[in-house]
Amino acid sequence: MFENALDEVFQTTRAGHYLRANTALAQIYGYASSTELIADLQDIKQQLYVDPRRRAEFVRLMRLQGKVTGFEAQIYRRNGEIIWITEDARAVYDSDSQLRYYEGRVQDISERKALETEKEQLLADALERADHDPLTGLFHHRAFYKRYQEEAARAIREGTPLAVAVMDLDNFKFFNDAYGHAVSDDVLRRVAETLLNGCRPYDTLARFGGDEFALIMPNTTLGAATALTARLRKTLAATGYRAADMEGVIPLTLSAGLAVFPEEGEERQSVLETADVRLMQTKTGGSDDDSIESLRALLLHSHQGFPMPDALVTAVDDKDRYTRRHSEDVMRCTP
Repeated sequence: MFENALDEVFQTTRAGHYLRANTALAQIYGYASSTELIADLQDIKQQLYVDPRRRAEFVRLMRLQGKVTGFEAQIYRRNGEIIWITEDARAVYDSDSQLRYYEGRVQDISERKALETEKEQLLADALERADHDPLTGLFHHRAFYKRYQEEAARAIREGTPLAVAVMDLDNFKFFNDAYGHAVSDDVLRRVAETLLNGCRPYDTLARFGGDEFALIMPNTTLGAATALTARLRKTLAATGYRAADMEGVIPLTLSAGLAVFPEEGEERQSVLETADVRLMQTKTGGSDDDSIESLRALLLHSHQGFPMPDALVTAVDDKDRYTRRHSEDVMRCTP
């Protein structure tokens, strides 16, 4: 009955040597016969188990409980292939309560484990996509708030500053009006990639919405955060954007507002609001005049036939600090 059982059955010593094994078990482990298996596997812990600690855990549970049910482990087959098994076993004692051997059965569950791993990966991928903006691959608004809450809690525990920046792409509406959504999407991807490459590994960059981005900077003072965002803005401006049918590169510039938690407010939301207010002040206060002039010059010398005056007005009317000067430019260029 032992030898011809359909299940894979065994008897082993506590030290890890097989006393008996049937043909079904030998075949799972890659041996032609049970005799060959018993002769080859002299140390189950070291020869069979991928992680020897699992064998130690098996022995510990046997000592405490006298049995194991559904004990899973990875083992090596004779050819080096790794498979998953599950074991049901019990300890057998003699009349003097001395352990004689362990006996039980084994099942190959590799296929089941592969399906579980695949499902886990699919779930992880779905959760990853759920937290990221599909266009840029950055965290989206909801995921940003979750991470912000986590980092704020850590800042409180460790007594460290947490800087946050809210950044807005200047003149983004121009790309939509002048080139359409395909180009503007490409611009957003270019901006996201440039900013992400310039961040530190432990920073969190998110697309906050539209042409707005947000950056969480753990253990960072206001001065250090200012230097970091300035470097990001400089890198982005140097990168720029070149349309297929234009000569020259259109500068890509950012405005930024920064705040530090908890230095500038014990309420986490109020610190974000402070950063947003500072962004608005930057947008309306005017800066980067050289970049603005470069952008104006490129637009005025772009491809022929484009209704530039109308596009310029549309692009800049929503940006207070540019409206007057751009309107004057339009007047000068209109025949």
